[in-house]
This record gives sequence, structure tokens and C-alpha cells, in this order.
Amino acid sequence: MRRIAALVLGLGCVTTGSPPSASGAVDVPNPGPRGTAIGAYRPDTSEFFGRDSRPGFSDDQYRGFRFTYGLRGDVPVVGDWDGNGSQTVGVFRRGVWSLTNTLAPGGGWLANTLGNPHGAFAVRYGGPGDRPLVGDWDRDGTQTVGVQRGNRFQLSDSNLSPATTYDFAYGVAGDVAVVGDWDGDGRDTIGVYRSGEWHLRNSNTTGVADVAVAYGAPDAAPVVGDWDSDGRVGIGVFSKGVWQLSNSVVSPSTDVSVDYGHASDRPLIGNWGSRSQMFGSTPAPLRSFFPIAVDFQPPSRLRTWAGRGINTAIRVPHGTDTESWTRAANAAGLKMIREPRANPALDALEPNLLAFTGPDEPELNGCNPDCVLAQRRELKAAAPAKPYLLNLAGLSVAFPAMPHDNLFCNGPGDGKGDTECVAQYIGAADWVSHDVYPVNQGVPLGTIGNTLDRLRRWSQRRPQFAYIEASDYDGDGRRPTAEQLRGEIWEAIIHGARGIAYFVVDARRPIERPDAVPPDLLREMKIQNAKITGLADVLQTPVNPSQIAVRAPSPIEYTWRRVGSDTYIIALNRSAAPVVAGTMSVLGVAVPPSVTVWNENRELATSGNHFSDSFGPYEVHVYRL
Repeated sequence: MRRIAALVLGLGCVTTGSPPSASGAVDVPNPGPRGTAIGAYRPDTSEFFGRDSRPGFSDDQYRGFRFTYGLRGDVPVVGDWDGNGSQTVGVFRRGVWSLTNTLAPGGGWLANTLGNPHGAFAVRYGGPGDRPLVGDWDRDGTQTVGVQRGNRFQLSDSNLSPATTYDFAYGVAGDVAVVGDWDGDGRDTIGVYRSGEWHLRNSNTTGVADVAVAYGAPDAAPVVGDWDSDGRVGIGVFSKGVWQLSNSVVSPSTDVSVDYGHASDRPLIGNWGSRSQMFGSTPAPLRSFFPIAVDFQPPSRLRTWAGRGINTAIRVPHGTDTESWTRAANAAGLKMIREPRANPALDALEPNLLAFTGPDEPELNGCNPDCVLAQRRELKAAAPAKPYLLNLAGLSVAFPAMPHDNLFCNGPGDGKGDTECVAQYIGAADWVSHDVYPVNQGVPLGTIGNTLDRLRRWSQRRPQFAYIEASDYDGDGRRPTAEQLRGEIWEAIIHGARGIAYFVVDARRPIERPDAVPPDLLREMKIQNAKITGLADVLQTPVNPSQIAVRAPSPIEYTWRRVGSDTYIIALNRSAAPVVAGTMSVLGVAVPPSVTVWNENRELATSGNHFSDSFGPYEVHVYRL
């Protein structure tokens, strides 16, 4: 919180172009994280095609994407360039990389960041004759560039200003390079494919193969991906429009065989949406309970907040006695996330205490990771069953580098400052929270979700929580509209938040004015609190279960849950503009003739595995199949 004071024909034929060479020297983009799908690149027309579903799903309705990008002679690449958990494309041309963060002909976040909104971001790395490689070499969640030059590999940990981090020899000239996380340690390493044999290394160094297996024909193109969405890569081959894929690296056999494309295509592997992101399990205290918290409220206000649909109070205000505050929270029927009592052993027996909270925004307030860890150890000794929640300043997490601040607390792979700082704080916590306030801080609303994504990758799947701005807390005239408040709430939930907390205090006068929520936001807050409460059993089940896949066009964001035989899809229009007839596709489950729009007293007809609905600004709908 803020400190106080494409035409794609799926299983059919899709493209034409130049075939792989007889040596099998095909440039194969890296597959990236969980739940990969297949695609194709047409060299003669520079077209990219991608399938919506993972290979082997019989209910794929042959939808996907198709667009032209780059020029004839370019080599296609696929990667998660901005670390948001999904992959997009680019091209490599004689040492120049042109990368985009959209599945569209150009543009993207990298381009906009550098003031070039109409073209992709280009960097130089490698040279003519090199083969491009893409991987998460440093385990920071972002995939970066590299090249193979004969039997020499050069890899960079940066896309914005690439410089060689790893330089080593492996294999022999003529080998086809492959990239994957072969041992499941979260770090991508290289390997080579040689006439049907795979020789894989678990480190980006010179040495002998850690895994050597035979799979595929000598002239096939090797591919690597997570075909069964279990979080582990498998291997495969592409030859003359036929994909043969194995879920195992060490003992491969064909688990999936799919016809897609022609012999002249180049295979593409990628996770084209948020379904690929890995989420942790629900902590035991939150099964069937979704915390809707309010921050920093005095005892006299807790009953009022309970009447507004709040079920949890977080943080005891300065100068307030913890015992009296706890009594008031219990009397109001609220759960608590708070600082410990003077004797924390008494908290071990407090049934409504969900978790302890550590020092707020410690990276900004003078408590280093060792300070936080010492407090957690003390509390665990006194009340071992109570989790320890740490709230980090959202902007510390959201941005890889802050201008003119080389001491900035950063995370793995970020460009400046202490890149172990955030990771060390997370390592001292059980649950992790962040506070990004898009309207008050002047950043995109999607920063909430992006920050949750970054924290999850760095936190080894610890439960995540998010603060939501609910006022003009600093009096500068900026505060969310009711629609934006709704959008922020569901943006957090869609990106895996296991609970939310409203920041409602007037930061200039926190004791005198603890509740600065204007009437329009309060009305919307009550509506959304009731909606979340009614869905708590659904929301706290596994996030985006891998046997199901959902796809919807931007600006619709979505998440899904499975409860018994029912599938729930939560879809948000993350835009101030209405969306008319946005089409959503569901894969992996039988889609009935109609879907119920939860709590709206209406149903939508389906067509195959698709259905369409319209959205107002920042509107959210919940569908039950």
C-alpha cells in the first residue's frame, strides 16, 4: 500500500514455402513456458500461423492467428520478450532482431517503450550466417536472444541492449541447436539435434551431454514444447507436415501425432496466451474463502466495513492497541491479517487471524531482507501455523529499471540496481502482496496483472495478493472511476490473486480520515464484493487448470476454473471502449448448446466451441458451462 504520511486450418494443410535442408538445419524457435501450441511460418510470404489449442486436442476448431511480419529470407523466432508469461514472434535478419509483443503485423510494448509506436523494436546481436536462439538463460521469466555459429554458442541475458553473457562451444558444425529446460530447474539450456539424435546439456557451458537419446528421422526438424501442460518440456520432430511429439525427454516415444502444415513450412512452437502461466495451489486457510480486505482502519470503522461486503481487516493503524483492534474485528465477524501481538504465541490460538503481516513496503522503508527474515523466524517460532505476508511496493516489482536510481530494489533479470533484492524479500515470506495504483500513479491498468505475473515467476508459486486503489488518496485530483475500480479488481483476480485489499485511507490525514472512498466507488465496491463472495468457492480452486484452454481477442482478458463438471470462465474488458460481440473459444471440454451468464439471468447460444458476448467499459462477465 502507499506509505502513510491468420487463416489456420488446424489439422489440415496450411502453407507452402521452402523445405528444410537435407541436413535438417532448420531454425527452430524456443518453446517457452507451460502449455505450448504449434504453428507454422511460410517463408515465401513471411506469414505466421498459430493454432489456438495444444497439439492433440481433438476439439480444436481450426481457429488461431495469421499475419505477415518481416521480409522474405528472414528467420522466424518466438519468445516472451517482455516477461508477461505469453509468447509472441519476431524475425532474425543477418544479425538484426525485429521483435514484437503482439500477434499482429507490428508494434508492441518494446517498440512503444523506445518511442517507435509503428514498428517493432530492433536490436543487433550476432551476424550473417548465425542461427538465432531464444531462451530464458538466467531464469528471470523473460526470454532473450542468442546465436549458434558453427559449434559455438553466444547467449545474452538482455533484449534491449544485448551483450554476450555465455560464450562456449558444444557439438559439431552442422548440428541443429535446440533449447529447453531439460532438468526442470527453471533455466533454459542448449542441446543439439544430429541425424535423429538429441544431445542435451543442463548448463550453458562446454562439456558432454547430460541427456543423449534417439528420436526422429535424420532429416526432420526438431521441436521442443510442453505438449501436455505438465510444466515439463518434451521433444518432437516435424517432417513434411507431420508432427510427432513425446512428453518425455529421457525416454521418448510418440504421445501425440498431428498433421499440420506442409513440408515447406518451418515449425513454430509457442504459448500464445495467458493459459501458459503457472499458478500455485490455494493455501489451506483460503479454501472456499476469498479475502476482501480493507487496510488501516480503526476499530470504530470495522462494523461499517463488514456491512459493505468486506470480510477481512488488514493492518492495525498507528497508535491503535492491537488487542482492542482484534476484539473489534472479531465482533464484526472479520478475518484478520495484521501485525503480531506483543506475545505472538497468543496469536497461534487466534482462529480469525489468517496471517501475520510484515513491515509495509520494506524495500522503501529501511527494513532489508535480513530484517524481514529475522521477524518471520521469530513469528514462526511462536505461531508456526500462521503464514507471513509481505507487501512490496508495486512499482519496485513492475519495472525492470527506474531512471537515475542504480540502487533500486529489483528482481532477477532486471536491468539496474540490486537484482536479488526482490527475490530475497520474497524468500522471507509465505504470502506475497503488491500495491500498484494505476490511476493515481499514472501507469496502465494492466500493470496490476503484469506485476502479479512477475511476482509469481520470482516467488516459486507463493500465493499472491493485490491492493486496489479506492480513492484520490493523495489529493491530486486523480482517482479511479467506478468502471476502473471494477477493472482493477478483476484484473488482479484474472492474474491469479488469491485475495485483494482496498487502500481507502487519505494518506495525508490517515488517522483523521481513514475512509476516503467517494460514494460512486463505494457503490461499485459493494457490487463487486458481493460478486466475489458468491464466487469464492470457484475462485479458490486451481487457476486455469491445464486440461482446459480458453481464447478471446484483446482487450478481453480471461481466466477459468473447473468445479465438478462445471467450467467457469471469467472475462474482463480491459478497456474504456465497449466491445461488441467478442468471441470466446473453449477447448478441452464439451461445450453445451448454451452457456449461462452467472448472476445476470441470461444465456448465450454457442456455435461449436465458441460463443460471443458484448462488454461495456471495464465490464466483467462470468460464464458457466
